Amino acid sequence: MSDFDSSDTVRCRWSIGSTSNINGYDECAAVCSGVPGAMLYSDNCTLVFTLTQASMCVAVALQIEDFYTTTSPTPMSSVPIQFLFYGYIASSGCSTPPAIIGSRPNRACIGTPIGSTVNELVIVQVYCSGTSIVDFITSSPVGLTKSLYQIVLSWIPTADQVGPQGFCAGAIGVLLV
Repeated sequence: MSDFDSSDTVRCRWSIGSTSNINGYDECAAVCSGVPGAMLYSDNCTLVFTLTQASMCVAVALQIEDFYTTTSPTPMSSVPIQFLFYGYIASSGCSTPPAIIGSRPNRACIGTPIGSTVNELVIVQVYCSGTSIVDFITSSPVGLTKSLYQIVLSWIPTADQVGPQGFCAGAIGVLLV
């Protein structure tokens, strides 16, 4: 999570299922507390949990809020984000998922002038024998392109894209039996 105004404080919190919150409405309806035993670190919006059942979806309902300072009691904005996790049983004895490796650490920030080309390579390590990468899932800025079998990123930022632009990637593996 990021904010164009770097002096603001951005935090996330669990959505609240009553009208007594800052927004005055039920923020999560039937999906409040959807991940049993989950821990939310609000300063960087990291969610830590273990799914205890396979073949089941659990919902997450969060609010991302923008505060004027670290001591401001009321957010300037509150934006909902909701998503699902699906638990499954690994099809082999190896349950280590593919991992993105490479020269850039997770959450790296790359500065680039408007109109210049950014090229990056995302490399995935597969840890289980017989497993192959079948797809990449990405969330990226407008105009960013990727190749089919590896992620070779290419992007030329435009003037309306000044400020932080997020990019996330995940590799999907399949056991080839």
